[in-house]
Amino acid sequence: MDDAIIIFVSVHQTFRAEEELGRTDYIFSVVPVPPYVQEGCGLGIKVRTINIEEIKCFLINKGIEIMKTVKL
Repeated sequence: MDDAIIIFVSVHQTFRAEEELGRTDYIFSVVPVPPYVQEGCGLGIKVRTINIEEIKCFLINKGIEIMKTVKL
């Protein structure tokens, strides 16, 4: 399956997202943002592309600020 990284505006937002996603059944991991992206706080959350829209909606509803997503 294809993966994507959700990039956040701050490390704090990344850790909030990790905490909220930890309460769900989504498969994810906190990863460094690839150097070619050069945006965000340096950390992101890797998820399956098939779940990206659901996860983004979930995080936004929790008040977490997403900067962008990048497909791997």
